[in-house]
Amino acid sequence: MAEEFVPILADQEEGEFVPILADQEDAEFSPIPAEEESDQTVLGSVARGVGAGLVSAVQGIGELGAMGLEATGAVDEGSQEATTKFFQDSKEFLGFTPERTAGRVIEQVVNYGSAAIPVLGWVSKAGRASAAVKAGTALPAARTWFGRSAVTFGKKSSLPATRTGRAALTTAGTGVADFFVSPSTNSTLADSWDAMPEQLRTEDEEGLTGTALAAVRIRNKFRLGLEGAMFNAAGEIVLPLVGGAVRSAAMVPGVPASARALSKGLNFLGDKATSSAFVRRYLTPNGFTPAEVADAIRTGQAVGETEQGIAAALVASFDSAVKKAVRGQGLKRGGKKAAVQRAHNDSFDYMTGEIPRSDFVLSYGESAAKAADDMRMQVVDLSNNFRSSVDAAPNLDDAAKNALKAQFDENQGSYIRRVYELHTKPENFQTPVSQLPQYKGALDQVSTYLMKKDPLMAADPTAATAKAGQEIDKIFNQTLNATGLTPEARAQAAKFAGGQGAATAKGRASLFSLSKGMLESRSQMLTEAPILREMMGEIRDPKEAFLRTIDSLSSTMAGQRVFDTVSGGIEAGQIIPRNAKPLAQAVAEANSGARPMVIDGTNLTPNQVTDLTENMHYVKAGEVDLENPFGGKFGSLSGNYVPVEIYNSLTTPSRAYSGAQDALAVSLQLKGVSQMSKTVLNPLSQVRNFISNTFVVGANGLLGRNMGILESAEVLLANALDSPEQYKLLRALSDEGAIGQNIQVNELARLMKEQVEGGVSARLRQVGEKFSDSKLGAPVRFMQKTYKLGDDYWKVVGALGEKARYGAAMRKADIDIDNLTPAVQEALARSGLAQRSSSIAGTDFGNMFVTDIVRQTMPTYSMVPEAIKQLRRIPVVGNFMAFPAEIIRTSGNIVSRSLKEMGFQATDDLVAAMGKQQADVFARQVRAIGAQRLSGYVAMAGAAPIAFKSAAHDMLGVTEAEEDILQAGAAPWTKGNTLVYLTRPDEKGQAEYIDLSYMLPYEFMLTPARAAWQEYVAKGSVDAGFAEQVSLAAWEGFKKFAEPFASESMAAERIIDVTTRQGSTQTGADIYKDGELLGDKLSKALTHVVGAFLPGIVEQVTTVKRGEFVEGRTLRSATGTPSAQGDEYAPFEEAGTMLTGLRALKLNIPRSLSYAGSEYSGLRTSAASIFTSLADDNDATEADVLDAYVRANTARRRQQAVLKSRIDTALAAGMSRREIYRALDKSGVSRTELGNIMRNRYVPLKVSRALIREVRMEVNQKEETRILQRLPTQKINDIRRSLMRTEIVPTENPEFTPAPVENSFVPQPVSAPQPQLAPAPSFVDTAAASVSGAADSVSDLGGDLLQRARTLAPSLLGDRRNQEIIDRGNQPPQ
Repeated sequence: MAEEFVPILADQEEGEFVPILADQEDAEFSPIPAEEESDQTVLGSVARGVGAGLVSAVQGIGELGAMGLEATGAVDEGSQEATTKFFQDSKEFLGFTPERTAGRVIEQVVNYGSAAIPVLGWVSKAGRASAAVKAGTALPAARTWFGRSAVTFGKKSSLPATRTGRAALTTAGTGVADFFVSPSTNSTLADSWDAMPEQLRTEDEEGLTGTALAAVRIRNKFRLGLEGAMFNAAGEIVLPLVGGAVRSAAMVPGVPASARALSKGLNFLGDKATSSAFVRRYLTPNGFTPAEVADAIRTGQAVGETEQGIAAALVASFDSAVKKAVRGQGLKRGGKKAAVQRAHNDSFDYMTGEIPRSDFVLSYGESAAKAADDMRMQVVDLSNNFRSSVDAAPNLDDAAKNALKAQFDENQGSYIRRVYELHTKPENFQTPVSQLPQYKGALDQVSTYLMKKDPLMAADPTAATAKAGQEIDKIFNQTLNATGLTPEARAQAAKFAGGQGAATAKGRASLFSLSKGMLESRSQMLTEAPILREMMGEIRDPKEAFLRTIDSLSSTMAGQRVFDTVSGGIEAGQIIPRNAKPLAQAVAEANSGARPMVIDGTNLTPNQVTDLTENMHYVKAGEVDLENPFGGKFGSLSGNYVPVEIYNSLTTPSRAYSGAQDALAVSLQLKGVSQMSKTVLNPLSQVRNFISNTFVVGANGLLGRNMGILESAEVLLANALDSPEQYKLLRALSDEGAIGQNIQVNELARLMKEQVEGGVSARLRQVGEKFSDSKLGAPVRFMQKTYKLGDDYWKVVGALGEKARYGAAMRKADIDIDNLTPAVQEALARSGLAQRSSSIAGTDFGNMFVTDIVRQTMPTYSMVPEAIKQLRRIPVVGNFMAFPAEIIRTSGNIVSRSLKEMGFQATDDLVAAMGKQQADVFARQVRAIGAQRLSGYVAMAGAAPIAFKSAAHDMLGVTEAEEDILQAGAAPWTKGNTLVYLTRPDEKGQAEYIDLSYMLPYEFMLTPARAAWQEYVAKGSVDAGFAEQVSLAAWEGFKKFAEPFASESMAAERIIDVTTRQGSTQTGADIYKDGELLGDKLSKALTHVVGAFLPGIVEQVTTVKRGEFVEGRTLRSATGTPSAQGDEYAPFEEAGTMLTGLRALKLNIPRSLSYAGSEYSGLRTSAASIFTSLADDNDATEADVLDAYVRANTARRRQQAVLKSRIDTALAAGMSRREIYRALDKSGVSRTELGNIMRNRYVPLKVSRALIREVRMEVNQKEETRILQRLPTQKINDIRRSLMRTEIVPTENPEFTPAPVENSFVPQPVSAPQPQLAPAPSFVDTAAASVSGAADSVSDLGGDLLQRARTLAPSLLGDRRNQEIIDRGNQPPQ
């Protein structure tokens, strides 16, 4: 039966259903489950569930106490009921009343989980204590009686040492804990599930009081505890079986061989890729730097950062203790500042050994003295490690080395470096030294010292004074193809350098500074000339002096070891000198394809130096300095030549001042500030950062009982005294650069450290550092620390997990991971299972082994390739591009390592070191680890998102059509993301959903493919050709992949919005209107830009929308203020967002459809302009006009097909035709046109009378010269009649494929009447349009118009009338 349009009558109610067809009713949404009718949002219910669970746990304990007190008569009868009522009333008062299923489930999880966590921690600590007793190592530290009881139990019992024993303890413990925290309002599963034992059903307590009530409640608690223990036991049985099944996959015959083949294939592809100089230099972590040198550099930098971090923490403790001591002196406000300064001076004297400890304690107390002692002990520890630097100093003889060691021993705890502004800020000392006000006093003190030291000087005061002047002047003045290389070797050298010529090494400074002052005796002259020290600007602040001492010690020690690694090598932790090769030998090796690490730089002719630098691409590592104990700025490398790629790795570019460089640095600083504001300073990002890292751990197959989620916190808090084993692991992770390497924080730090000496950027950096160190900067420091901890915590979990499973594998082979012989260490390194056998930090092998795995498989900033570092320095492009780059690297490494492990075979070296039987046992365990790792990655990267989405949608009963409408109605930037309904669309077409991609780190590997597929399907639904589907799908996938690297940066986007885009955002939303006053425009533009720097935590209270400050979500939820679109916010929903990291998004199908209609309205106008703009041109021929009319209709048809697709999706999801008409009522689409689109009937473009009159006027009145005297309206109408009522999307002739011509001709839409319509083009979109347009233009120029008509006609007219139109096109103009 034919469809007829039924108007909506004025007296019909808003929600009334109106049938469209006489014999057919509209589809309605499926009934919503009763529990979903709650007014609570899902996330709001989750937040309520968290609160209710915590209250329930306290209620369970409180009710137990009330039972006992009532039983003993300590309280009146009825106290049990009163206790229950109090907690239930508290829940009602606080709003902790979850109504949705998700909230009620979370309530139970929190209720029992709050008790299970301490049990798991107790069992874990007992297990570690038992293992420590067995291994003979130190017991784990315990700070509470609860922890101490676990350690005591572990010492006395062997039960926690076995997996079965720990499972039994956990099962019993959870049962007991559940007994305590179960409130009387809880029920067992047996109450509602007949499959459970009837004995577990709870008893009814209605009408009971006193002891009878207590007895029932006790029995019910026992039932709840027993049920919890049963479920825990089931988990303890099932999980190991699942894990065993996964691990056994590697034992299946043929699997190891297949894994080895795949591993070799991946290695082959990797070698092929890195054979490209560009790929190796820019897209690999090491570039052209040898792996051992790159590792040494990273470790050297990390060691320095670690020591500085420890020092900063000690300084904070010291400062707090000193200020507390001063406050205790009861001074008035005016005297406190002077007292603090005096305390700092005394502290400096105490730490330099000039004040006895007893005197310092008497003045400032034991706490301040202990804080100062801790600072001195760090210097002692570093000084002891520094002995290796003394032994390796090339310009010191044995006597000098022994004297320095003796000096270190003598100065134990007091060797704080003296720091002078003369050295740190030499620009402040431009006045001639003799004109300084302190000069005469300093001269007298120095001459007195010289006369005391030298009797001859004492006899001649004039000579002593002259000598003193010389000494002072000295201090201030010191501050202020000849080689026979073959052409092949020359080309090979250029390849090794990767395009880095020697010229690229100019203007670079060493990453490490070797402080020769650390190997010099403290000047007695300066000690006895305090006025001279004052003249030199001595810094007596003990904090700064301490920090500089630590910096000098750690940098010198690490730098020397890095330079020795290049010049020599490390074996078994010892530096093995490698003499620099003579030039002739180096050339011979280069001619054979090698790349000598160091070439002797002595006795070279100018021609040899030229050949060495220009043809071999080597750079001289500084000059030899015979007065420097280390040999020069580059230590043992000084005076020799190293490959330019290594030199550039050892140095950092120093930027001389220029206006352009300074402007670039400032823009990068602003980029960093904006990104920090939206991430580190955003509570939601903090939660997402922490939770998303669980997937990184899971991708390595480490989610399970032994993953150390509780021990990780203990490791991060460990110290060398109380927890030596845990502290060793912590130092290994820190010294080797695994922790403290959060991608976002470090990327921001690099951006904000950009500066040009002497420029605005340098001053801005100083301001930023002062703010960060001030009290006002305390919240920023805190949030930076928590953001880092969110990453470091899971890195430690990963390290503990790797050590646990590799430790277990080695124990089965009768070896100990912490006590491996050098032979086993070398064998593991040569087998490829370990990356190296030693570290310049002296890290023990076991901890270094697992730390390297963590760096290899978890995102780490120090591993970011050069290309990303360079892209980061483009101020207008990219947001946190380092993270997706690291996801790519770590994904490849996880798969590669898992295959290597699954195919692992005992090598001959390993057999020789372990023994045949033990080596084979170990190899089998490694293969199981590989299977575990690979299955973890597959689960986290692929299966988890699908499983979560499927489970959620199955529970809600979401249909395929509703999934389609979610993808179609969501924001354009979510294309390809994993979108999950929280609620099904209701009768108003509204629903809640979440974008899981924010929580899934490996989504970046999948979203481009999903986006490409969605684009492919979308183009197919509007009858695009196969070639167009494929090409546009591929481009959509590439855009999604390139988005983090090529999209506009946060700050730049705001600036472009108010400049290039003229007051409009990328999504089409207006910032200001064209008609507004200039002052208002400027105000809104400035406010819009400022919004880029507004911290996320502040945006919860106030944010920027449309160029104005408005209330943020949290404030709106508190005040009940809806959004501009009418969406309501609730406090519990915001709390749920902060707890889960998930933001509930609103899907409003009618609103989304209205936007689609408005978008179509604008595009329809643009399509018409293809014809109207050309038809008005004086030089347009009849063929041009007819062709433009055909193209305009092709574009118009395509846009109608897109709108029809959106409407069809809405209909399939259950939206009625009446609701669709209402949704599109104000979108600019007429009811008649909408009815035709819904019926798949195409109504072609009609030539307006205004256009006909305009052409006639130009000819008759304006007397303009035109090729056409009038428009060919007859031929246009013939085409129009042929197009009338043809199908928008062909159904009868599916073999026809419309030619994709609209991309070449359809301009961007005009101003859209609704917000968030057609997104403004980003950089990637603009590039796409340019490429597509250029290709089509070339095609147009070479094509014949008549042939084009023949090509287009089938898709536009149908076969019946093609020839008639073509024949008319061949007629001469009238």
